[in-house]
Amino acid sequence: MIYFPNPWKDFDLEHGPFTLDILHLTAMSHSLRCKPYRLALLIGMVGIIPFGYCVRFSTQLHAPLLQDIVGSVAYQILLMMVVAFIFPRLSLVKSAVGVFIASSVIEVLQLCQAPFLVTVRSTWIGRVILGNTFLWSDFPPYVLGCLLGWIILWALQQRFASPLPQAMSA
Repeated sequence: MIYFPNPWKDFDLEHGPFTLDILHLTAMSHSLRCKPYRLALLIGMVGIIPFGYCVRFSTQLHAPLLQDIVGSVAYQILLMMVVAFIFPRLSLVKSAVGVFIASSVIEVLQLCQAPFLVTVRSTWIGRVILGNTFLWSDFPPYVLGCLLGWIILWALQQRFASPLPQAMSA
């Protein structure tokens, strides 16, 4: 009989799907209270989605460059929150770098006009997620968004960290 390990056996919704040995986490993340942290992230996501959408697609602001910059920053913060929500104990540096790389790949994919990508981009959700125009000027807002996302998540982690036991703090 062939044994296939169950990848969901150790999945714990409160602590995320990875063990602490895999991620080599810091003492701060060991002490994170995940339920209130995730609730704060969920509230942040619910707030940033309409903010980013309204800023980016507003016809009343008459500042397309500023709208694009603020919308891109909001998108990066949203992605940072999504990653932190799914993996609450993942290092913030890894989250920021991962989000920046993923966003950069999506940006570069806008140069590719493969039929399936064109089909996906023809839908509203495809345009919102994948975009349709490659611009080098999108990369600085991505960096700024990841930096601001890191700051926001760091502040939330500080807020929802439990005091460390004396043995771990030494």
